[in-house]
Amino acid sequence: MGSSGAPGDEVNWEIGAQASLPLYTGGARLARRQQAREALAQLQLEREAAAERIAANIRIAMYAAGSAFANIEPAREAATAAKKNFDLVTDAYGRGAVSILDLLDAQREALSANLDAANTVYTYLIELMQMQRAIGQFDFFVSEDGRRDWFERLDTFFQAQGVTIDKQR
Repeated sequence: MGSSGAPGDEVNWEIGAQASLPLYTGGARLARRQQAREALAQLQLEREAAAERIAANIRIAMYAAGSAFANIEPAREAATAAKKNFDLVTDAYGRGAVSILDLLDAQREALSANLDAANTVYTYLIELMQMQRAIGQFDFFVSEDGRRDWFERLDTFFQAQGVTIDKQR
C-alpha cells in the first residue's frame, strides 16, 4: 500500500489470494476416505456382534432361570415324600419292624431332600439375578404391579418360544 503523503492523493490497494489443488497426492485422500469407510463398517459389524452376544446372553439367562424355577416344585415334592417316608420308618422302627440302619437311611434321605429343595430355591434366585444382570434391570424396588407386569411379559415370551407354563406360582 503506498501513498505520496499529500492530501487527495490516490491510495493504491493490492489484494492477493492463493489456492492450491492437490492434483499429485497419489490418491492419498481417496485412500484415507476408503480406509475410514472400512473402519466404520468394521465398527458397525462389531456393534452388531456385541448386540447379538448380549441378546444370546439374555436368552440363556432367561432359560436358565425358567429351568431353575421349574425344578422347585419337584424338589419340594421329593422333600415331602422323603419326610413321609421318614415318618413311616420311624413308626416302623418304634414297633421293631425295621433296623436302626433303615431309620438312619430314611433320616439321611429326608435331610438330603430338604437340602435339595432349599438349594433349588437358591439356584433359582441366583439364576434370576443373572437374568436381571443380563437385561440390566433389577426389580428389587419395583412395585407389585410392576413385578406382575414383568412376569406376564416373561410368560408371553416363553409362550412365543413354545414353552408351556404352569400357572400355579
